[in-house]
Amino acid sequence: MSKAIVSLVSKNPHDTSRIADNVLAFIHRHGLDTQLPSILLALKRESVVHAHRETLSIQVSHPVSNTDVEHIQKFVGATAPAHIQVSQDARLIGGFMAYWKDRKIDATILYSLERLRESLQK
Repeated sequence: MSKAIVSLVSKNPHDTSRIADNVLAFIHRHGLDTQLPSILLALKRESVVHAHRETLSIQVSHPVSNTDVEHIQKFVGATAPAHIQVSQDARLIGGFMAYWKDRKIDATILYSLERLRESLQK
C-alpha cells in the first residue's frame, strides 16, 4: 500500500491533498483504522527509499564544476533527478562513481587499476 501511495504522489505531486483524502477514505472504508500507525511507518520507510532512488549520488576524487556534474548526469541517464549529491573521496584517484536508481557506474581510475591488477594476476 505504501509503495502505491508513494508512486501516486510522485506521479501527481500537485494532487497530494486529493490522494491523502482518498487513501484515508480507503483505510476507513476497509476497516483499517487500527492499522494506520503501521501504514504510516511503512509509508515513511518507502518514502525514504523512494527519495534515495531519485537522488543522483556522485563520488569524485577532487572538486568538480557544475558543467562536470551535468555531463555525469547525462552520462548515467539521470533525467531530472530530485536531488544531486556530490561527495569527494581522494582514494578514487580520478574519474567518478555514480549511483542512480538501482545502478552503480564506476568510472574511477581506482576501479581501472584494480581491473588491470586482476587481469595481470591471471
